[in-house]
Amino acid sequence: MIKLKNGFELPYNRDIDAFLNSLAQSIIRESIHSSLIPRDTSEDIRNEAVLREIMDNCIYVTHQVFELFKKDENAGKLLATGFLFNFVILLFQTMEGSGASSPGAPASESGDPETTH
Repeated sequence: MIKLKNGFELPYNRDIDAFLNSLAQSIIRESIHSSLIPRDTSEDIRNEAVLREIMDNCIYVTHQVFELFKKDENAGKLLATGFLFNFVILLFQTMEGSGASSPGAPASESGDPETTH
């Protein structure tokens, strides 16, 4: 079971894609609705607070994955591989949709120095 900062728990699922999808959606949903997000400020300040909360939840989950890796190396490797694979697929879809770079071209050829995260 993975727990978010606010105590929300997400059970493991043998279907790694479904689990990672649920995990990402939970992190986003719970971060947006966090009591730490100011409601009476500008949109920019709220957005920054949501991004900070998402990052904090990601760090919190990552520590749990590291602990899982200590107990069950295969499960830890599966999660780490799943995280990377899903990120790469999302980036690939973004690259294909934007036409910023051909999918086979090295990142430096796209001319976009912007960091993905």
